[in-house]
Amino acid sequence: TAFPPASSLNRRPFSLSKMHITTAEELLSGLEQKAQDGQPVCGVALDIDETLAWTGKYWLEQMQVLFGNPENLSPEDMFKKYKLCQHVPYYASNPEAMKWMSERRSCDTTQRNLPIIQGSVEGVASLQKHVTVVAYLTVRPHKLAEGTAWWLKEMGFPEATLVCKPDEVPFEQGNAWKAKVLGTLYPYIRGMVDDNPSVLNSFVPEPTASADASVVHGYPGTFFLFGHDEEEAKQLLQKLGERTAAAKEAGKTVEMKEVVVCPTWPDVVTHVTSRAQELSRT
Repeated sequence: TAFPPASSLNRRPFSLSKMHITTAEELLSGLEQKAQDGQPVCGVALDIDETLAWTGKYWLEQMQVLFGNPENLSPEDMFKKYKLCQHVPYYASNPEAMKWMSERRSCDTTQRNLPIIQGSVEGVASLQKHVTVVAYLTVRPHKLAEGTAWWLKEMGFPEATLVCKPDEVPFEQGNAWKAKVLGTLYPYIRGMVDDNPSVLNSFVPEPTASADASVVHGYPGTFFLFGHDEEEAKQLLQKLGERTAAAKEAGKTVEMKEVVVCPTWPDVVTHVTSRAQELSRT
């Protein structure tokens, strides 16, 4: 299936019912236009890697074959222990393994072969009965958008706008980019389903960072933190709280509305649907 490039969107009516590949700026413009036309759209955005696609498992399966498995862990257990491939110490210290990972991040074919997270297709279908899925928002580079859109349709996920990280934004700055986009797209995107706590941390400035005290940092919407058990999430949120307190002590204004822990997709469905009225309020 071919999808329209972002440049074509200005020449066609904006629609949330098609799988559009676009930019954050064009999505915001379209949502603002819908609001001006008296048809405001509000809802949630969905992350892709480790939220819909089990990217880490796929990568670890390949890397165990290519670069060894000294701990003799299954891909599932290795993922549970380290979460990210680049956090596995014997891969992180291996230049060839790091080069392989870097190449895979830019490989369209890889995106088309990824397995799904258990319950994600059914979970997103359930969400759609109660809230609008406004967009898929991912730190994958824009050059992988075609393969990503193909995978979403092939796996049975609903059509929605797809926003990828601009190619010129470095991989290491992806979560900061996503946090900024979420802040910009509020109040149209009132909730985000995402597995990565680094996005949350990116909402909070470093205490030493120079910033206008009048600037409010944080996310006014609800962040649904996916894929972490209660104990793990407790530790992550404790660190976020410490980071927030340090920023406030340094004179920064930080307002985080709500972080909801969702270990599984049934948990996501439960927590999102219980807040459906608020997430859909225009």
